[in-house]
Amino acid sequence: MENVQQIDFGSLELEAKAQARLSALTMLAGAAGTQTEFLQTALRALTLGMDCSLAAVGEIDADGISVNMVCFIKDGEFVEPYVCKLAGTPCATVYAKASADTHVFCKNSLATQFPHDSNLIEMGVESYRAEAFTSPDGRRVGHVFVADTKPMEHDDTDTAFFRLVSQRIGAEINRWHADQAQKEERLLLQTIVDNLPIPVTLSDQ
Repeated sequence: MENVQQIDFGSLELEAKAQARLSALTMLAGAAGTQTEFLQTALRALTLGMDCSLAAVGEIDADGISVNMVCFIKDGEFVEPYVCKLAGTPCATVYAKASADTHVFCKNSLATQFPHDSNLIEMGVESYRAEAFTSPDGRRVGHVFVADTKPMEHDDTDTAFFRLVSQRIGAEINRWHADQAQKEERLLLQTIVDNLPIPVTLSDQ
């Protein structure tokens, strides 16, 4: 009788996952260009590394009741940015949690837990994972999430990879906001100086 070589499919699956994560991190490391281009590259990396069909980045509005989905990918295609109400969605839990944990995970049966989220139900989403990102003063100002039409696995490596990518996205968004605030401050100062009735000279030390 010939010897039959046994194949450890579990090990092969883990190896494939590790390779996908490495490719995703390489993609993320090379992300550049405009804000939109960076976010699109980051979300492509996230869907590759998490083996999921849908990923998005949202920023909460000042009213606290809606989120601007600034970048959204589904099945490899990007959706136009849009605004959605938080109430009744799994995204609401990202901002409503009282604990210090900024991570939310739902393995399956998402439609049963959130029956009023018509968007996710229409897309047939089964599972969901999200991570909030915070402003420098600690406020939860946005979140990154992934979702899929199949149950999502949950282990420490999944969480670590997802958090790493989410925090990278959040840090970049915070940097953009800080740069924009500085530009607005400089513009305001210049406007004030330009409209003073007497000449003003500014100099450093």
